[in-house]
Amino acid sequence: MCGHIYPIGTYYIARKGAQELDEESAVLDIEGTSSRLEGHRTTALGRIQVFQRIWAGPIDIVSFAPFYWLQIALLPRPGNVRGCFPNQWAPHRFEPIGEMFLLPAGQVVHAQHSGYYGRQRSIACIFPPDAMRDWFDDEFKWTDGRLLGGFDIMNPMIRQQLLALGEEVSNPGFATDAIVEFMMGQIAIQLARHCIGIPETKAVGGLACQRRRKNVPDGGAIVYQSG
Repeated sequence: MCGHIYPIGTYYIARKGAQELDEESAVLDIEGTSSRLEGHRTTALGRIQVFQRIWAGPIDIVSFAPFYWLQIALLPRPGNVRGCFPNQWAPHRFEPIGEMFLLPAGQVVHAQHSGYYGRQRSIACIFPPDAMRDWFDDEFKWTDGRLLGGFDIMNPMIRQQLLALGEEVSNPGFATDAIVEFMMGQIAIQLARHCIGIPETKAVGGLACQRRRKNVPDGGAIVYQSG
């Protein structure tokens, strides 16, 4: 894993693309947690899902996904949730993860939570790279400032749209599929505008070695314990 030594109990996760997820695999089970999918819709732009997760102990996971994952917590988030991009940052640099956050496609993320019990209800938008390619052009780079800013998105418009989308999925009605696809398009554009507008900052804590994507397992969902 490009020289990074992860502690025993850390879990590495590789996920299928958003369009390949089905109802059973939409919320990945992580040891020590239980999850329940409350509602979901899949459109040409990606997937929206509302789910609950309960954990009974500390969480320490390293994850990789080939899609963009935008999530908002609907219950107060514990203040000790932290994350690191070990292929971009020094592996000891962890930053707080806020109520609403974005995990960019193709990035390795190391997340930790030291609490011993928690319950969370969340809304997640999952966008495959093709859905965001029109907004993130070839000149767009995931700078240190953008990666850090994605951990805690303080954008009231994205928040409002994501909450409304979750409500539509949880309580579907006439033309729900059309409404969901339209709203996901709005969120994708607003998310791109937000990320592009984040100023560049100087990297903190040094850079970790760059692991090539070809070394990341591909295919179905994989969970294994390191150590």
